[in-house]
Amino acid sequence: DTSTFWYSRQVRDRLRCVAPSATVALDEAAVKGEHTDDLLVDDADLNSVFRVIDAQSQFVTISIIGNDLLNAEPPGTPPTQDQINRAAAEITDSRQNLQEILSSLVPGIPGATIELNTLYDNLADACATGNSTAFHREWVPLVNRVLREVAWGQARRVTNAEVFLEFAHEDLQNGCTGFQGQ
Repeated sequence: DTSTFWYSRQVRDRLRCVAPSATVALDEAAVKGEHTDDLLVDDADLNSVFRVIDAQSQFVTISIIGNDLLNAEPPGTPPTQDQINRAAAEITDSRQNLQEILSSLVPGIPGATIELNTLYDNLADACATGNSTAFHREWVPLVNRVLREVAWGQARRVTNAEVFLEFAHEDLQNGCTGFQGQ
């Protein structure tokens, strides 16, 4: 299932299972297609770091940077140096935005658990083979390393949800379910 908020709903349902008497609400504030810098704009919708701080949620889960990379993927094979530089610049900009977002959320919601999801390869519908591209196979793991390092570098550690591993599952006996088999 690749519908909007599928993963968030899975997290909500798992929380309801482990704490049946707790109230678990999902605001689904994300906007499909938004970039990391959109979260830093103080506008009226819930899709900003400012509205999240105002809400004072106890658990905040963030899936970020994927949309920033949509137009950064080099169209050619092999990519030119300019295309590689553009992708690297987009990742650097996204990392700076993520740092600003997390360094606002961590002190802004002092009692919250903040969880940052790793990226998954949305083109790898069959693990490493599927319809993925060299860019996805090489750069998504690098971006995930950036996500982990930014999360771990906060004054109060932000947790990571290893979504990449969940959606690109390969078991110990080389069985592969990939994105479609989940």
